Amino acid sequence: MLDSCHPRNRASHAPTLHVLKTLPSLCDPTPQHPRGPQKPPLQFYLKVIGSRPWSNISVLTNARIQREFNPTFGVLQELDKQGLLGAPANFYPDRDLYTDLRDMLCAENVVLAKSSITRLLVRHSRAKRFFLPTSCARGGPFFVDRICLYRPDVEVYGIEWKTTLNEYSVYDEWINTDAQRLEMITSDEVKSIQRCCVK
Repeated sequence: MLDSCHPRNRASHAPTLHVLKTLPSLCDPTPQHPRGPQKPPLQFYLKVIGSRPWSNISVLTNARIQREFNPTFGVLQELDKQGLLGAPANFYPDRDLYTDLRDMLCAENVVLAKSSITRLLVRHSRAKRFFLPTSCARGGPFFVDRICLYRPDVEVYGIEWKTTLNEYSVYDEWINTDAQRLEMITSDEVKSIQRCCVK
């Protein structure tokens, strides 16, 4: 798969954003993992986009019907139409899994949600930068300290929350209510994007 990497995806100024759909996936809540996938707030994606100049942006999601679409995907599309993202954006809904995986594995800048493919991407992608929707604290859903240990060649960035992670209740339990969908696009709890594992 990595042999088929397209030069576009290796460009150092082209982030690839992974936007989870809102309905069932391989990482939905189970008794062992009651929180299920962690869907970041819109502000996370906007802070990453605004953190540096990008030549273009790719936004991926695997939704197929309207109710599956993560609300942040539509807002990003509208902001792009209005020219407010700062760089041209390409949106890819409902592509086959192989194509999405290839693009995320090949990208030099990967903006991740917490999903069933996160570990695969962290371990095997060619990324030079990971942007994670969590704080830089030890442990947590992404085990940021382990990523820095096993991938010392990669820059890792996380969220600096205005208060605490707990203020963003969507991470507590995902049940796809209108209130949760609204919170995803209106939450302003993300203060900034910060570099993790700086020695």
